[in-house]
Amino acid sequence: MPRVLALLALLALATGCAAVRLARYAVRPDAPSFQDGAVRVLDGLRAPVEVAQRPDGLWRIAASHETDALLAQGYLQARDRLAQMDLFRHLARGELAAWIGNRAFGDRTTLDVDRLNRFLGFREKAVLLYERTSKEERAALDAFVQGVNRWIDEQHLPLEHRLLGVASVRAWTVFDSLSIYQLLQYGLASNADREIRRLAIACAAGLEALERIWPTDFEFASHALPDADLRAQWYPSPPAVLPELAAELPARCAEGRADGFDPLDAASAPLRGRAPPGLVALADALGSGWSASNNWAVSGAHTASGRPILSSDPHLPHANPPLVWGVELSVGEARVAGFTFPGLHRIVFGHNGHVAWGATTNHVDRQDLLVLRGRRIEPDGVPIQGYELDETFVPFEMRTEVFAVRGGDPVRMTVRFTRDGPLVNDLEPFAARRIPLTALHGAPLGRGADLDAARLMTRARTAAEFEAALDLLDLGCASWVFADAEGSIAFRSPCLVPIRSGWRGTFPAPGWSRRFAWHGFLPKSELPSSTNPARGWLASANGPVVPAQRFPIPYNNDASAPLRFLRIAERLEAEIARGGLTAEASAAIQLDARYPQWPGLRAELAELLCRTGDAASDPLAGARARLCAWDGRMEPDSVAATLYVLWTHAILDRALADELPGGAGSELWRWVQSLLQFEANVAWLWSRPEEAVVWDDARTLARETRQTLLEAALADAVAAGRARFGSNLESWRWGRVRPFALKHPFASQGGGLGALLNSEAAPAPGDTETVFKQQFLRSDREAMQPIVGPVVRLTVDLGDPWAATYCLAGGESGWPGSPAYGNLLDDWRRGRGRPLTPPPSPQDVRVRFMPRAGTR
Repeated sequence: MPRVLALLALLALATGCAAVRLARYAVRPDAPSFQDGAVRVLDGLRAPVEVAQRPDGLWRIAASHETDALLAQGYLQARDRLAQMDLFRHLARGELAAWIGNRAFGDRTTLDVDRLNRFLGFREKAVLLYERTSKEERAALDAFVQGVNRWIDEQHLPLEHRLLGVASVRAWTVFDSLSIYQLLQYGLASNADREIRRLAIACAAGLEALERIWPTDFEFASHALPDADLRAQWYPSPPAVLPELAAELPARCAEGRADGFDPLDAASAPLRGRAPPGLVALADALGSGWSASNNWAVSGAHTASGRPILSSDPHLPHANPPLVWGVELSVGEARVAGFTFPGLHRIVFGHNGHVAWGATTNHVDRQDLLVLRGRRIEPDGVPIQGYELDETFVPFEMRTEVFAVRGGDPVRMTVRFTRDGPLVNDLEPFAARRIPLTALHGAPLGRGADLDAARLMTRARTAAEFEAALDLLDLGCASWVFADAEGSIAFRSPCLVPIRSGWRGTFPAPGWSRRFAWHGFLPKSELPSSTNPARGWLASANGPVVPAQRFPIPYNNDASAPLRFLRIAERLEAEIARGGLTAEASAAIQLDARYPQWPGLRAELAELLCRTGDAASDPLAGARARLCAWDGRMEPDSVAATLYVLWTHAILDRALADELPGGAGSELWRWVQSLLQFEANVAWLWSRPEEAVVWDDARTLARETRQTLLEAALADAVAAGRARFGSNLESWRWGRVRPFALKHPFASQGGGLGALLNSEAAPAPGDTETVFKQQFLRSDREAMQPIVGPVVRLTVDLGDPWAATYCLAGGESGWPGSPAYGNLLDDWRRGRGRPLTPPPSPQDVRVRFMPRAGTR
């Protein structure tokens, strides 16, 4: 019946070939399936491979040779996720317009997205990375790619390709996988998008206003590493805004506004509709950095099993299917299980029976913006052709690429490059006329040993071996927490960390002098680390790793607020005091939906929230009472949770947006908030004291205080809630006003396509900075749609590692109608863990892959 209803909806809402294809699929999905006991020939194998699909949809692969196991993995991953892999490939290689045409893409177009990713050079860096990878690891990646192409050769096109009218999928290459890896690592390279927004604010409202809207130097008090692991020496904090730039900024801003360069002849590429919002959100989240993830490890001295326990829940863009894919690999006696990204061949989060590991974004700053003094070699009225460097004119290098456009003619686009990198003005349309001429400089590829590091990580038998593998990572910048069965727990954060001379890195530097260039990279032996701390646990959750004053150079600029870390620490300490952490208790912490700062805030705001009075004379009485009684838990049935979020929106508008031209209704304010990382500003604002200038409304002559602004903002919040949800406060429950559904990138607006591709909307706990994170963009005030959260949860007790559990936000398969499409979502919502590596069962579907006769 659901398929019949979907068919009727499709016929009512759509016409044409795509609608017919979709309707046929809705009635009779042809998701690929195996028969138990089947034998399949798989070209390229050296020996037979045993494969089993478990009842939960995940795969078990057993082989005699690692390359055979990875070939089978490539085949199965493509079988499940080829459409998703192809989407990632087109994004990373700057070929999205060739796939779906030139469409409006949020504030940009698909060609704008292509221009950014193409000129950031992910394809070229992929080639270099492959060349620098060892012969052994190249063979492993080659085998995976060969398996992907074995599936492509079978011409069983996913539904997405059929709807797009794609007749065949081009062969996969190693450079496709490595371009995806480069895209992911760019998103982890840190704070260029925040620097761009700060620069635009400074040009629009001035440097003083910038410090009240998005401060360049805010520092949170808590940090992830124990005090015993910090340096004894204290270091002065360098300035964020250099005097040399401050003096020239007005002139440089004017120069940027007057620059007439246009990288694209828009007339040659007419728009053909809008891209689905879900695809826009996915691309933005992948490219602009991830602000989330949790992990922790607890020493066996504080666990019930006497061995370390590790929990990890990477927070990634939500999608249906999810952005991770699970597998268990056995090669001889070696065994490893966990999750990877579609398109990649090594497990990223998991365990091998000896070591368990997880990673979080650490916001180590490996990107900088350099403001230029533009120079013309021709009269005014033409674009600026060069820039000044140490009093010498340097012409821009002009790089041109040709972009295919589905349904249109190819388009040539040109971007100006400096010696440090491309001009942001030529890559970011919204920023182009709002900032000075500005170059983007990023960390280099380094040794190119990241793939070899991934191989050795999966093979490590001790924490020391795992640490040695991590040391090879130059791009994979993250906070790794890991533990081994021998009892060690550790934290490492390896990558190339640039050394700046005399400036912080949270605001651009003058690009007209080499005095502000990087001075090499910090030796990895000097990076923050911890092994077996006395407190018995380690955790990271994207907040500060070390205090700025206890490290010789700026380390993790623009880190997230440490709210999730503080809540995790509180829960871990409570379990340790109770007698020892269990795996079940560790997994339960991942479901925590309480704002840790609320009890303190409520005490501070008791006079505002807990006053008694006549409800008839106080229109805010109902809201005050609910917030006064609230325990800070973002649960689906909580009215106070909704009030808190609406109140925070209004506080942001009154305290910060008043500094901008146009205020809270301006396009600039919406753009400023359109980053996941903007959420740190909320925690910073809540921590401002009563007398802070940020509470004063710049538009009035009176001096507002924190108390008066919060009172006015609460009235704004209640008015906004009544306009949207009605006058009955009981209908404002968090799960009702913000239900959660997993949405396919092509079907985020619902309709007939959404009925087939999306999960049903249902209440879910959590919010932007709870441990159970369900983050939305602050620019999305209407839907507050969660776009980032824990796509998978993993808990491993190294006393019995093969009893590890997981929750997956969705399912293994990307084929709607498959039993493994979205089948695990309800378990994920409720926190019901499943065995990551269950023993063989009669419900398994077992298949044998055989080499072609005559090969080995």
